[in-house]
Amino acid sequence: RVLFRSEPNMSEHAYKPGTLPALTPYLTVQNAEDAISFYKEAFGFEAADDPMKSENGQVVHAHMKLGDAHIMLGPEGAFDKPNKSPKSLNILPPSGLYVYCSDVDAMYKRALGAGASSLMEPEDSFWGDRICKVTDRDGHEWMFATLIKE
Repeated sequence: RVLFRSEPNMSEHAYKPGTLPALTPYLTVQNAEDAISFYKEAFGFEAADDPMKSENGQVVHAHMKLGDAHIMLGPEGAFDKPNKSPKSLNILPPSGLYVYCSDVDAMYKRALGAGASSLMEPEDSFWGDRICKVTDRDGHEWMFATLIKE
């Protein structure tokens, strides 16, 4: 097991699983099963491990990955928390996700084909990325980028 330390003199105890980055966004969705299917179809995410299910068999937590990008998600009300998705709250999300991919134009078409809504068609940015922006079914905003010049 690989140990991770944020300071040189910390104990040898790992502070996080070796398979996860130090920052992993956690998304609240209306329905976890639907979101898992959507993220697979629209963006190409895959399950990083088996979803956690409640006694009645509903997914209450999932961990997904796309290359080295990770997300976790759970449905509204999971674990008796009052969390709501941006769509349920009828608000613009206060933050978004910026994900690098190998072909932003193909990702944009794939996402729209799976039911994402376009916020910005692919375009070249001044900082060197080709980017697009979409909203998923739960109202989360995603920007996909491909580096085109350094």
